Amino acid sequence: MSEAPQISVVDAFKARHSIRNYNGKFEESHMATVRAIVEEANKLTAPFGTNGEIAITEPGISKYGLVTGEGGWIVLKIPETVDLKSPEFQNYMLDTAFKGCYAVMKMTQNGIATNWVAGTYDTKLVASRFPGSKVICTIAFGIDSEKKRFTDYVAKWFTKGDRLAYNVLFYDEVAKKMIEKQPEGKLGEILECVRWLPSAYNKQPWRLSFNEPENKFKIFDSQNLEQYTPLDIGIMIGGFYFYSEGKCQIDVSKSEETFPKGGKYVCSIKL
Repeated sequence: MSEAPQISVVDAFKARHSIRNYNGKFEESHMATVRAIVEEANKLTAPFGTNGEIAITEPGISKYGLVTGEGGWIVLKIPETVDLKSPEFQNYMLDTAFKGCYAVMKMTQNGIATNWVAGTYDTKLVASRFPGSKVICTIAFGIDSEKKRFTDYVAKWFTKGDRLAYNVLFYDEVAKKMIEKQPEGKLGEILECVRWLPSAYNKQPWRLSFNEPENKFKIFDSQNLEQYTPLDIGIMIGGFYFYSEGKCQIDVSKSEETFPKGGKYVCSIKL
């Protein structure tokens, strides 16, 4: 198991943000924490039943100097035999991103900064490090080069404005309408937490409907699981799992239901 976390689950959502420049100092104690977290993540039951994994690799794979001073990288890897045009590949993306998100949030709890990197890394170098596997995404990690106090991140949490509005993302199944603002109480807390999860190019393809009395959430993809959006949806599922501290129930039974404003059903989660 990883070390005892330094901050709470909710505070980890507030503190997590993408860091590209690290201080180049990553002690063995930090690496031991990352190794324990990755091992823990790989032991999680994959929601879509694949054997995709995450793994650690050395620094130095960034292109164009976009990431500097990192302590290392986590890669999302799948068997090289998987057909990238198959539904099976979608499931692998969902499962490995689920594990990657869990690892990122656990690292955030332990004071380790991260950044998801899907394209701007040396794919040939990374492939040479993992023969027999395909690497579909990476996550840089390290210590922030401009270490801020946690209160600085909390302040930023309340002032950021680059997330889609509530009336785009969330549908209340009981009231039968999109919601206009963050609800009060526990429901509002979970929606605000997962709303700030990362996505490729900040597209935020996820859409959620919820039934508050049943404490149940349905996750949809506004892009219909095309191209690499399953990675974003896997991150969302991982966010729910982390928030619930592993106590949520994930149901991936197929459904033809669509989001009221359009979007393919992926799964439901009961907290």
